[in-house]
Amino acid sequence: MIDSALVTSVNATLSGVSTIDTNGLGATLSGALSGTGGIVKDGAGTLQLSGNNSYAGGTFLNAGILKVTADSNLGAATGALTFNGGTLQFGSGFNTARNITLNGGGTIDTNGFNTTFSGQISGPGSLAKTGLGVLTLSGTTDYTGATFVNVGTIRAGAVNAFSPNSAFTIAFGATLDLNGFGQTVASLAGAGTVTLGSATLAAGGDNTTTTFSGILSGTGGLIKTGAGTLTLSGANTYSGGTAINAGTLAVTSDANLGAPSGGLTFGGGTLQFLAGFTSNRGMTLNAGGGAVDTNGNSATLGGTIGGVGGLTKSGGGTLTLSGADTYNGATNVNVGTLRAGATNSFSPNSAVIVASGATLDLNELNQTIGSLAGVGNVTLGSATLTTGNDNTSTTFSGVISGTGGLVKIGAGTLTLTGANTYIGPTIVSGGMLQVGNGGTVGNIGGNGSFGIDRSDTSTFGGVISVTGSFVKAGTGKVILTGSNTYQGGTVINAGTLAVSNDANLGSASGGPPSGAGRYSFSQVSPPTVARRSMPAAVRSILMATARRWGVRSAALAVLPSSVPARSC
Repeated sequence: MIDSALVTSVNATLSGVSTIDTNGLGATLSGALSGTGGIVKDGAGTLQLSGNNSYAGGTFLNAGILKVTADSNLGAATGALTFNGGTLQFGSGFNTARNITLNGGGTIDTNGFNTTFSGQISGPGSLAKTGLGVLTLSGTTDYTGATFVNVGTIRAGAVNAFSPNSAFTIAFGATLDLNGFGQTVASLAGAGTVTLGSATLAAGGDNTTTTFSGILSGTGGLIKTGAGTLTLSGANTYSGGTAINAGTLAVTSDANLGAPSGGLTFGGGTLQFLAGFTSNRGMTLNAGGGAVDTNGNSATLGGTIGGVGGLTKSGGGTLTLSGADTYNGATNVNVGTLRAGATNSFSPNSAVIVASGATLDLNELNQTIGSLAGVGNVTLGSATLTTGNDNTSTTFSGVISGTGGLVKIGAGTLTLTGANTYIGPTIVSGGMLQVGNGGTVGNIGGNGSFGIDRSDTSTFGGVISVTGSFVKAGTGKVILTGSNTYQGGTVINAGTLAVSNDANLGSASGGPPSGAGRYSFSQVSPPTVARRSMPAAVRSILMATARRWGVRSAALAVLPSSVPARSC
């Protein structure tokens, strides 16, 4: 420990570790320090080493400031630099390749100069950059403490020169410069500037929640990783696009996402709207898919959404899609409303699942989707929803409402079990539309088939005019009362089908009912029964039974497939 300011040019040989405690004062050692030992800088105050030193035991900073003007001031080039606190201050610009260990944390004060660290920086401590000037890191860094860019610039001198384990905070007026080299950091925070050049910055691997209100610029891009939330609130200008691979990226305006030409790419993360706004940038949904959380706001995505992944709508509020979307993954409307902003803005390749309490709103605009499932609401307005493009079989138990209509396409079966109130036409152009327990629809037309699968007794009074068949499934009893014209015949797979006249069974060319269920006639005269082209023996038995017992209603199980022509 020194008791007064000290300036000496005495040479010294160090055989062990020598501690110099400046005790809040200043000291300058300009002599040559050699030997196998090292130096420990302790206490407040500044120690300046200005000699051509060769000591090999390393330099340890515990407190105060150690000032140097050349790398040789720190001893042999193989001697490490260890921070247990304290500051290394540069009196000129130079480069050093020595390894650095951050134990209790350390500060680098470039003091208006430019310098480069090309050695390895490791340890559990933090790194703070102070003073004007540029500190360039070009070695391997894996320290786990935070990085604070308080003044001046920290610049990358190589790919992945920044520690991927370090949480970076950039103070207002300071800069983190990727210099065109791609980097990964644990998280990003602060109000300063990040210059990407042509590089990409990945942030979020420490799974924490941070806010960056500064500016990201350059032709490069940003990748959000990790489970935490990164909030961007600055008017960013980077043009390389934004990838949200995990966690949440929260924004208050479209400008937070960089230049308008920069796209959005999802690989499993969430874009959260902290305010309502419109973004017309393109969007790609990769295999992990992506979620959009409107967070109680109304937001619009006007660009094209493509890719192999799916889209999830979460959070209260309304998300409007107005681009010509083509993505192939499923669309999950979990909370709030997903609304159409243009005709065919919903992807025709996407299976749409609407959760309880959520809404798919066509907004008076015709849409085609891959398939429809779930228990939520579909509001048509005056539009038509065409579903079934993916040829799968699904069940929708929610309510479809509006003055518009429903068109079923594709090879699969759509089962409706909700008390639907839409009043437009229902057309089956492919596959089958089936009504389950509680389901309601109006008149049915088209080139496909229509079925009812219920366990209770129900009456269907609409007109069935499909070119396909009518299929009765389920253990319940279905009563057809409409003057139907379906052409593909009647199949009774289970339960009972009841009719009151021949017209209930569609076109006579469809033939008699088939299947394993039961066929019930109510107030049917023998001539009407005869129109179903039953074999003579079966027809005469049924007619004779009706005349002999004077019954006005009779039930007969459909005969097995061994009976020619499946006649009853």
